[in-house]
Amino acid sequence: MGKILGLGEAVVDFIRLSEPEGGVAEYKLYSGGSVANFCVAAAKMGADVTFAGKLGEDDFSSLILSALEEYGVNTKGAVLSKKYGTLLSFVKAIPDGNRSYSFLNGPGADKMLENQEFDRSLLVKADVLHVSSIIMAGGKPSSSTQLAVLREAKNLGKTVTYDLNYRPAFFENEEEAHRSILLSVPYADIIKGTEEEIRMLYDLDMDATAERLLSAGISLVVVTRGAKGSILYGRDYKIELDAGDAKPLDTTAAGDCFFGSLIASLMAQEKPMSLDRKSVERAAHIARAAAAISITRSGGMQSMPYLREIEQNG
Repeated sequence: MGKILGLGEAVVDFIRLSEPEGGVAEYKLYSGGSVANFCVAAAKMGADVTFAGKLGEDDFSSLILSALEEYGVNTKGAVLSKKYGTLLSFVKAIPDGNRSYSFLNGPGADKMLENQEFDRSLLVKADVLHVSSIIMAGGKPSSSTQLAVLREAKNLGKTVTYDLNYRPAFFENEEEAHRSILLSVPYADIIKGTEEEIRMLYDLDMDATAERLLSAGISLVVVTRGAKGSILYGRDYKIELDAGDAKPLDTTAAGDCFFGSLIASLMAQEKPMSLDRKSVERAAHIARAAAAISITRSGGMQSMPYLREIEQNG
């Protein structure tokens, strides 16, 4: 199996456990962040994964880095900042089954990664580069760093996976979000987003957006749809999967789990990263099984299953 390099954010999620009463609500702290979660999901599937990104030099980063290492992710690409803190995310369940997010400690260290702080040797050794839109927000140093790394990745012939991951709180308005998110699209080989994120790219429905992306050179479009399952669009196919019948406890990182497990499973096949229908369908079934387990557990990276758990469950 090849190597994956995840470049982006790692945060601490404070997940609400109770509704406020008398001005008090109970939260539990978990290590998370979409790129960090993706890295853990892939590592638990057996992939060789390295995380690169910037965190504060604080107790929160210590928690995150120890968790990443515990779950098999190499953290030698992590950079610590004395000036900026680790981003804190407060997560609350909402009635439609999704999550709402509030953020503190901004701008977080994740958005302040300078180009010269990124270790280029990690990219040279990687087969797949994974990024998200989060560190592109606000015109901070990380946005130009990500674009520079993406250009280098394409010049080196690396496969690029991109999580659209739109969080309104990071952007001044929807127009800025749209512009920032689109900047990374031309470098991607595989794109993942929710229904809403996919539609916002070009203000088209999912099928039309997927067709436009595939025509522009994207090889695979992955749409995660929560309780409705997922849709995967290839050059000559469309795969629709339901979400299974698992009763959800916490869906915080289900999409990250699905995507990380999918990419790791594609890399592990006889022809690594082959995106024909049969290969993608096989990997997607593993990813669905992983996500179905993750939603029965609390937290982000902690909730994600190891490959052996999926194999044991058939």
